[in-house]
Amino acid sequence: MNRRTRFSPGSDAHREDVRGIFIALLINGFFLGLAALVFWLLGHASLGLTLAQGYGVFWLLLIVSILLLVLVDRLTGFNADDHFNTYVSVNLVVNVVLVAGWAAFAALTMGAAATGEAIIKAGGLYVVGFLSCYIAFAVTSAFYMGSIYKVVDLAVVLIGFIVFALWPALGRVLYGWFFAFFV
Repeated sequence: MNRRTRFSPGSDAHREDVRGIFIALLINGFFLGLAALVFWLLGHASLGLTLAQGYGVFWLLLIVSILLLVLVDRLTGFNADDHFNTYVSVNLVVNVVLVAGWAAFAALTMGAAATGEAIIKAGGLYVVGFLSCYIAFAVTSAFYMGSIYKVVDLAVVLIGFIVFALWPALGRVLYGWFFAFFV
């Protein structure tokens, strides 16, 4: 099945793709509700809104980046069947930048909230941040379904969170310029 057939509206594959995206949206919403409850219990209720705004920007960037990749693909007449490695590599780079950005956002946000808190509260905040990275991975997996994307994304987002939590200056250097647009 070629790509044009796969993404034809009404095809079984198209319906399955839409269903996966809808499920990712539901999982994301459910997680946000749970996270807001945990934040409220930890005395940081406003973090629920911050996380929701972050996910909103994440979803927007994910969709816009996919649309831009499709647009470039159509305008250049790029044939993914003939240049499969290039196609996968470009998508992988875009995807990794997005999930690493989420890891930086989550680590920096939780780190700022955890400053001065007791170990238990700070640990709870970091656990929610770490789990938010898994949810970001689940969201990107709904759009990028290949095994290579899933393996690399999961590693990048989870390891990235740990690295950015331990070394927040790196997260600020790599993504701080972008986060400044939303503060």
